[in-house]
Amino acid sequence: MGVGSGSARERVGRNGLVVAAVTGVLLGLAVAALAGPAWVVGAVLTAAALSLARLLPVTARLLKPALDSTVALAILAVTAPLLLAVAVVVRADGGPALVQEERVGAGGRTFGMLAFRCTSARGSGDTRVGALLRHYSWDALPQLLNVVAGSMAFVGPRPLRPTEAAGAPSRAPVAKPGVTGLWPPGRDRDDAARLELRYVETWTPALDTVILFRALRAAKERDGTAA
Repeated sequence: MGVGSGSARERVGRNGLVVAAVTGVLLGLAVAALAGPAWVVGAVLTAAALSLARLLPVTARLLKPALDSTVALAILAVTAPLLLAVAVVVRADGGPALVQEERVGAGGRTFGMLAFRCTSARGSGDTRVGALLRHYSWDALPQLLNVVAGSMAFVGPRPLRPTEAAGAPSRAPVAKPGVTGLWPPGRDRDDAARLELRYVETWTPALDTVILFRALRAAKERDGTAA
């Protein structure tokens, strides 16, 4: 009996892994169709990893930082030529390509959130390139380096300035801020804070997947509007 039960459990476990892997690949292909071929590698890795994480609900939160860093590295590898080209263009007016903005991370520790510089080196508003980067949210691409460094997550609460964190709910010091999350622009600050608190308390890999799909769809809609 014991041997038979063990074999059955092993078969169920193997079947679960196969189902998770297939689901991950299908989700990755769906994301790639929305976001373009440049994101295929990162999308497939993200979806497959999140699907596998669903088999381990107890340790999913522990796996999230490692998954984020792995996928961020994959996306950086795929988009490195694009990022380098953008950096060269941004530096054309003599200013730096990247800027750092102080934000509060997990544990209340501050870190420098990276972004492509959008403003003129003389401080006279956005440059033409900067306005374009801001419109498509490409100015946030360097935050992938923050994800690799472990100071940010792909999905999480809004990155708060130190002055904002002083009056934020208790969730701010315990969760890594995200490149994207449940904080749509124009939302009332208290309402956004409640959404972020709910995200931290009810986090699942599936919720991250939904938020990432929504962010990619919004980016594609901006592309269509600009065209």
